[in-house]
Amino acid sequence: MVEMERSVTRFVWDVDLEETKIIYQDIGVKELETLVEEKLATERRQGQKRRATFTTPENQQQCLRTSSSSEKHGCKCQLFQPCSERNEIDSFESLSDEIILSILRWLPRQQLAKCACLSKRWKRLCMDEFLWKRVDLSEKKFASGTLGPILLRTGNAAKLARSTIIGSLFENNSSQIPDEIHLTLQYLDLSMCNSRPKLLQEILSKCTSLRKLSLESCTVTEGMLTSIGAQGGLEELNLCMCQEIDDTELQLSLAKCQRLKSLNLAWLNLSRKVVRSLVEVLPQSLEKLNIGGCRESLRDEDIEILAARCQSLIELDLSDGSSLTGSIFVDLGTLSGLQHLALSRCYRIPNPMQLMDCLKRLKVLKAVELFGLITEKDLKVMSEMLSPVRINTHPFSSISRPTMSMSKRSYTWEINCKE
Repeated sequence: MVEMERSVTRFVWDVDLEETKIIYQDIGVKELETLVEEKLATERRQGQKRRATFTTPENQQQCLRTSSSSEKHGCKCQLFQPCSERNEIDSFESLSDEIILSILRWLPRQQLAKCACLSKRWKRLCMDEFLWKRVDLSEKKFASGTLGPILLRTGNAAKLARSTIIGSLFENNSSQIPDEIHLTLQYLDLSMCNSRPKLLQEILSKCTSLRKLSLESCTVTEGMLTSIGAQGGLEELNLCMCQEIDDTELQLSLAKCQRLKSLNLAWLNLSRKVVRSLVEVLPQSLEKLNIGGCRESLRDEDIEILAARCQSLIELDLSDGSSLTGSIFVDLGTLSGLQHLALSRCYRIPNPMQLMDCLKRLKVLKAVELFGLITEKDLKVMSEMLSPVRINTHPFSSISRPTMSMSKRSYTWEINCKE
């Protein structure tokens, strides 16, 4: 029998109710509880109306002023009142500082700053040094007086690449940091930082325990070089494409960095006289050196001095040294640990077949860059003859650079600054 009800067609079995359930079980279906679903839908709509009523600004203010007003618009305001007004215990306040810090460490830095406004305890916890050991502030813009307090809380690593710093490091009338107090930073990335050189000099003068520093594409003053020379534990330094470097102060600073292991001096437009003086004062502890882009200033005799002084070199970039010839391989052969060599666009280097004989002198060589010197056909032949040496696999030097891939853009020297 077919019934028509509310324009919905229903099939009703003209049998006993118990037999109907048995038939449903046999065919593997269940009876639709239409009335129950309609009731639940109605309750959901009513709940949405109550929440919409409470979310209006007028009703929120009215609810917070008095609890009796909740009866006027039908919302349960007591759910949104503070625990102290409801005579209830705040379970979050009962947690220890250690547990709360372990929770807050997963929040972004911006959210931490907002949470610090909740109460005195939250401010103390959100500003704890445990949460600010590493900060990624790249591509950020800092108003005058805002960066200094952040660096004071930062533990050992700060990434400020491509950031813009306006005004001063601290507020003019602030006594937050006397001259005798220093920053605890060990890893500092200021690559392409848009700021006055005087401000960068102030940051470096406050750092006394730097291990790795990058100033790529920054304007470097004499005071900054003096601060660099005062870093007794400096291990990596990136000065690639820096501007307005004082040649004399650069030599004095590098002579003081006796623990330096990795150094990038590419594309500094150094004169012939400065290059000759630099190779004579480079730290003997160097393991990685990029002195590319010197063009006519770098000569074969400089490589002879360099190879005799820095016997621990394992990676050397001489790219764009247009005055270098094949005789440098005699000196490079004395570097028993040299594993990676870059000679891209050194156009006076011998032809490919002669070059291959020279490369065989380097016993532990693992990779060589020869961009601009060999054709695709020569590349295939040399790859077979020099296997397992990798040829032309790194078009850009990674020496002393804090970040080399977009997948690790929040990293600085393999340290994740967003943790």
